[in-house]
Amino acid sequence: MCSDTSDDIKRQFELRALRRQAQILRQPGDWDKANEITSRYKNETRLTSQKYYGEYDARVAKRLKTLIDKAGAKTKDHTLKLFGTDRFNQQSLKRQAHREVQHDHARRLSSIDGREKTELGSFLDVVHERNEKRDKSRQEFKRSADRRQADQTENQPRGQSRRLSRDR
Repeated sequence: MCSDTSDDIKRQFELRALRRQAQILRQPGDWDKANEITSRYKNETRLTSQKYYGEYDARVAKRLKTLIDKAGAKTKDHTLKLFGTDRFNQQSLKRQAHREVQHDHARRLSSIDGREKTELGSFLDVVHERNEKRDKSRQEFKRSADRRQADQTENQPRGQSRRLSRDR
């Protein structure tokens, strides 16, 4: 249980970090695409939550019926009534139904967050890779431009470059 909680916290943190990275993109087209991804998943989360709260009682009733059917099924193990437990405890079955419906909703929301994290992460990887290529090209151009300046000054006699700068 503890590892599930820590994994959920880790996933939420990673998703929030990706959303933050998406907010500081350089180009308007990239920023629009990132906003489209986050708004689409935010809308999906909202619709899923609305559906969950609207159908909560029906979902619990359906799950309760399934649990009652499962508890009433014949089993091949024989326990004495003295040692057996009541498999039809109404309160525990209701609590279990509520718990399972809530966990199902949490799994759905976690799935939506996971898909958003995957899509946003792959998009940001593409953007960062493109930006790195552009930055690398700029740096290589600057370095080659610096070399040309250095080569020109090295080929000229020392006195001549100084005289030219004084004459201007």
